[in-house]
Amino acid sequence: MIYVLIILTGPSPIDEIWIDAISNSSVTLEWTHRSPEDHSYEIYITPNYQRIALPIRTAMNKVALNGLIPKNTYIVTVISVYEHALSDPVEMTVTPGVDEPKSVATSDGKTNSWTQKM
Repeated sequence: MIYVLIILTGPSPIDEIWIDAISNSSVTLEWTHRSPEDHSYEIYITPNYQRIALPIRTAMNKVALNGLIPKNTYIVTVISVYEHALSDPVEMTVTPGVDEPKSVATSDGKTNSWTQKM
């Protein structure tokens, strides 16, 4: 009897995420993803550390989040989706009315450093 073992891995996480624009009640996030496959993305926004149940889904690498409360900190999580597999999450914090445009350099889906986006 011959057995075949197939190991499936999930898609790679996004490479970098940054704040493209921010106001007192909205933020526009953009990210890069060097993977050759066509991906979609799930974006979760967590106000005051309470997860909103349904993700925002998009095939673009940019999303505008509106209706935010000024000076409240939100955790934004972006997950790459390929077919039915999910990548590791990449997170960044956003505080409308306080933050300025910035980016998070990532590798392996982990937050490594904060840098100003030029």
